[in-house]
Amino acid sequence: MMQAPNRQKIPRVEPVEKIDYVRAEKMVLSNGIPLYLINAGTQEVIRIELLFRAGSCVEPAPLIASASNAMLREGTENRTAERIAESFEYYGAYFQLNADKDNGTIVLYTLSKYLEQTLEIVADILFHSTFPDKEFQTYVRKTEQQFIEDHGKVKIMARTGFLKAIFGNDHPYGREIVVEDFHRVTSPMLADFYHLHYRNRPFCIIVSGKLWTGLERIIDDHFGKNRIEEYHLFENRAAYVPEKNPEKLLIEKEKVFQSAIRIGKRLFNKHHPDFTAMQILNTILGGYFGSRLMKNIRENKGYTYGIGSMVLSMHHAGYFVIASEVGKDVCKAALKEIYKEIKILRDTIIPQDELTIVKHYLMGELIRMFDGPFALAESLKAVIEYGLDYDYYDKAIDTIKSTTAKQLLDLANQYFAPGTFTEIVAGKY
Repeated sequence: MMQAPNRQKIPRVEPVEKIDYVRAEKMVLSNGIPLYLINAGTQEVIRIELLFRAGSCVEPAPLIASASNAMLREGTENRTAERIAESFEYYGAYFQLNADKDNGTIVLYTLSKYLEQTLEIVADILFHSTFPDKEFQTYVRKTEQQFIEDHGKVKIMARTGFLKAIFGNDHPYGREIVVEDFHRVTSPMLADFYHLHYRNRPFCIIVSGKLWTGLERIIDDHFGKNRIEEYHLFENRAAYVPEKNPEKLLIEKEKVFQSAIRIGKRLFNKHHPDFTAMQILNTILGGYFGSRLMKNIRENKGYTYGIGSMVLSMHHAGYFVIASEVGKDVCKAALKEIYKEIKILRDTIIPQDELTIVKHYLMGELIRMFDGPFALAESLKAVIEYGLDYDYYDKAIDTIKSTTAKQLLDLANQYFAPGTFTEIVAGKY
């Protein structure tokens, strides 16, 4: 008879020494487009992602990248928007579009048995989109109204103000969208962007799920026959980001109960040798639920329901930010406590037991990043868009395991020096 577990005894924590995960097989389509195949699924579902360098970083005017991407589903030379939507619904497929600062993506989740039928629709969208004016006008009205509703929220005001402050309004990463931008964008502008960055332009494909031999030929039939004008999509291209002095800014808004806080600075991206170590330091400060900021600002002081910090990477830069919403009457006190926690990181060595817990947490997060075929696809995309490969994760694991408390103290003094932070508060003090 199996002995019942002793629930009074805390289970022993075993450190993760190595993470084994399925790696993608790289192939090349007939026209030179890179294809990554991740065969790791157990269900008859496949995820196909097309990744383009078509984010706001390359748009000639505000809104064009996001609007061009969103309008891809609104009609082609062969299908209306209604027919596209009905076809995906008929096949039980999920179609997703997204554009961020750097990339534009097209994502399809489909049942394996309907792969060819659904890929035909996606290929039609990619190569034959038309940007009909009626659908464009509807899209602009809806997104403008949503923008007006969101723009008055203090968290949006703080986020927008922070990026503008650290990058500048003239840089795509910091550019502030205004209502007038919705009146300037036109359907022909979106079509031009589509022809410059989507149709017959370089991209890569990541396919994940329960795959089979010969699937690459199906992908090639739909995406490998069109001529592509250039191939080196993910080369590491540096862009000039002008230096900006730190600033403190209050974006006042009347009749609010909470104020939104953003404190941070411009940093580096994944190519920098200190990026992973900064992730460790950030996790201790505010990167998970047991962080110092959460214990102080939320649990001990009760100033907020949540506070966190992040180290974020983009193609041409990166940044560190602390974000929270607090009661307006305790905003100044919360700011004081945040800077106190930063100072403690600069002045005091991190206890070994705290560092060990954080390292276990980060190794667990890495395991989660490779748990399942679709997570594997996201983790692959997170490196290949920077011109990196799986070595990035191998080095990250080594860094997490080997980084010492003294090294983190040095990092805190190097990157968290007094007077180097931009501080944005939206609402009231």
